[in-house]
Amino acid sequence: ILLIGISVVVYKLFVAKKEDPLRSAVAPVKPVKSIMVKKGELNLSLDLTGRLIASNRIELFSEVQGVMSSGSVSFKGGNAFRKGQLLLSIDDAEARAALIAQRSTYITTVSQIMPDIQIDYPGVNAKWKTYLSELDPLKEISKMPEIESDKLRLFLTSRGLISAFYSLRSAEVRNKKYQIYAPFDGVLTDALVTEGSLIRPGQALGSFIHPNEYELEASIPAKDVGLVQVGTKAEFHSAEMPGTWEAKLVRINSKVDANSQSVRLFFSLQASELKEGQYLNGKLPGILLSNHFAIARRNLINDRFLFAIRDSTLFRLEPNIEAFTEEWAIFSDVQDDELLLNELVSGAFEGMKVAPQMSDKQ
Repeated sequence: ILLIGISVVVYKLFVAKKEDPLRSAVAPVKPVKSIMVKKGELNLSLDLTGRLIASNRIELFSEVQGVMSSGSVSFKGGNAFRKGQLLLSIDDAEARAALIAQRSTYITTVSQIMPDIQIDYPGVNAKWKTYLSELDPLKEISKMPEIESDKLRLFLTSRGLISAFYSLRSAEVRNKKYQIYAPFDGVLTDALVTEGSLIRPGQALGSFIHPNEYELEASIPAKDVGLVQVGTKAEFHSAEMPGTWEAKLVRINSKVDANSQSVRLFFSLQASELKEGQYLNGKLPGILLSNHFAIARRNLINDRFLFAIRDSTLFRLEPNIEAFTEEWAIFSDVQDDELLLNELVSGAFEGMKVAPQMSDKQ
């Protein structure tokens, strides 16, 4: 019995002295990269992407009715026209005959009032005689002689001459709409009608553009609008073809897109090798920000949060990000000498113990 009791006491003393490895183990502290905030002047460039649109673009519509025919160059997409060259013609035989008849009626009206002018207004008789002799039903009506007195004006109005003159002018203007001419050197990009088609008033005929002058529309976040100014130049490139092209910012839209919270910028550029509809990528450089700091965008969580390190412990920060680029997040509301986590740490959480290792590189 005595031996058994001594054995039990010795065993308990041995167990009490044995160290529990789970309780004595100290959790390792993870070494992490860190960077200290030192705000200063930053030269910011905004990333841009946009599609080319022709600066000079005209949608062609018909205001009259008739059968369509082409000029010396076929009315087909891709064909080039010089300024003043006939794009297309609409048969105006009926309208031209009606116009000739209207001119003849007007000439008859003028000839009928000549005896009254000769007797009552001898001072202007010579001018009106010359005017009548120059009228030709096959030619465009010439301007009416200047009416110098109210009495003569009332006389001509009572005879219906003035209303007949402006009705004839209106018919002549309308008759010119049967032929459509190129307003500038350009290319027909879309042809919606073909030779022999019956054209109706209001019908779309095609699109005509100047091929070398373009506008590029790009968007930036609304909060970055204050950083850009009209007149700034940007450099663009294409993923499909070599080369770079300089563009000038000519307009800034005052409206914010409700869905994307972005604002549209419009750039002007000239390039004969580019085509309407192409997408270009570029940067808008030369935006100087004072008293700001930039950190690698990859270090942010959901583009909003990052971790500060205080007394070897992680604290979550949500700075006011004033601008983003493809690689950087820029802010100014974090104090100098604040130590920030400069890498993504898997499983990081607020309160986590770390061993910061200073680095000046982003």
